[in-house]
Amino acid sequence: MRDLALTLAVLGSLVTGCLSAAQSQLPSTRTSPSGAGATPSAKVSAVPTPDVMGQPTIEGPFAVGPDEHELEIRCYGTGEPTIVFEAGNDSGGIQSFPAALVRPLAQTNRTCLYDRLGTGSSDLPTAERRTVDDVAADLQALLTAAEVAPPYLLVGQSGGGNIAVWYAAQHGDDVAGLVLIDVGKDDPNTLAQEFPGEQAWGGPEHIDNVDAARMLANMNMPIGEFPVLVITADQGQGDPDRPSGWRELSPRAREIVMHGGHDLHEEIPADVAEEIRSILDEL
Repeated sequence: MRDLALTLAVLGSLVTGCLSAAQSQLPSTRTSPSGAGATPSAKVSAVPTPDVMGQPTIEGPFAVGPDEHELEIRCYGTGEPTIVFEAGNDSGGIQSFPAALVRPLAQTNRTCLYDRLGTGSSDLPTAERRTVDDVAADLQALLTAAEVAPPYLLVGQSGGGNIAVWYAAQHGDDVAGLVLIDVGKDDPNTLAQEFPGEQAWGGPEHIDNVDAARMLANMNMPIGEFPVLVITADQGQGDPDRPSGWRELSPRAREIVMHGGHDLHEEIPADVAEEIRSILDEL
């Protein structure tokens, strides 16, 4: 009997050991404890965050001016003030400004890009020579036709900065602020020597740039009380060691120097967006 009891005890130990080994191979089904001191389980949203640039809030060509020429505009996001970008000379605005610059701004403010006459998807100019007054009138008519109400934060890059400045000077009540990205303040006499006669308006937009420089040089300063940010590239077309002449645009104007070339908006778009955001924070 003693031998039988010993044999049964050995068999019982072997079965228990096998069961323990088998259980150790099973996947864990441990449930996190609840109540005080418990670590909550992570929650993953099944709904992706929509891309603010996935669908424009305003898009299409709009007829403006006496001859009803069409200008293409594209806006993203909502919120005031509306940010309106002006691209450099002979450049379509819709393609000039990268998503990395536009997206963070459109997340809180309606942000609009457009193609001036002779650029991008807009019509070709019919007038042989156009003035900066004509361009500003086009922009005002376009914003009205597209039902983009003021106030506006105007952002101009290079030659587009001249248009933004002139628009702000003519429509100051509609302007909340102004940002200039490496915008030179041209001397009209020097420019006239470089582009004499019809060469001054020989580009695709037919804008008389010499006349525009002359009109800007003769403006009464300041043009408004709104904040102005002048961004100068340390490797751009201007002299970062000399104060910009655009500082006189407003008593609330300030200038910063950023590292990069003339196309800062393409080289460091996120940094430029952050600086534009600083103007929005002042409003």
